[in-house]
Amino acid sequence: LDPCTPVPVLGACKAMAALVSTATLAAGPWQHSVQALGLMRQNLLEANVFHFTATMTACQKAQHWQQTLLLLSRMHAAQAAPNAVSCNVAINACGRAAQWQLALLLFEGMAAPDEVSCNSAISACATGAAWQQAVELLKRSEGVEVAVGQVGYNAAISACHRGGKWQVAQSLLDAMPEASLLMDVISYS
Repeated sequence: LDPCTPVPVLGACKAMAALVSTATLAAGPWQHSVQALGLMRQNLLEANVFHFTATMTACQKAQHWQQTLLLLSRMHAAQAAPNAVSCNVAINACGRAAQWQLALLLFEGMAAPDEVSCNSAISACATGAAWQQAVELLKRSEGVEVAVGQVGYNAAISACHRGGKWQVAQSLLDAMPEASLLMDVISYS
């Protein structure tokens, strides 16, 4: 927008930008978030990583993983570089939809995965009973100083359980105290 843009137009633009965020926070329909983001772009407003991530989160919570991935891919076109949070939202969306292979692809494509990224990828493997991949991710995370913690171990144990590998699940459970992690109800279930 140029400096001569009338104040009412600027106010409407700011309101539209806020709508993207509040649609997610108010747990409104995911479609409203997507429409608000589209309106921002139609009105030549710059949609940044925050706007895209808020909209992706609304889609992820509504279990629309395809829309979440579409928004992630559109971030590049909009010159809004995805960050760890936006990638984590996409990994979670894929995991919840039992699309663990896609979740792993997203995880592998991250420049600097964090604890949430690792836990989300391991949880995605658990959803798909991909126990080998879950255990591999758990072991790899230890080597890159990303502490997956109790959540990651529990997800890997769950993946082993779902894959019928109770011995591997037991070895992970036994390793938790060595990693200074407390076992909880989820660890034992």
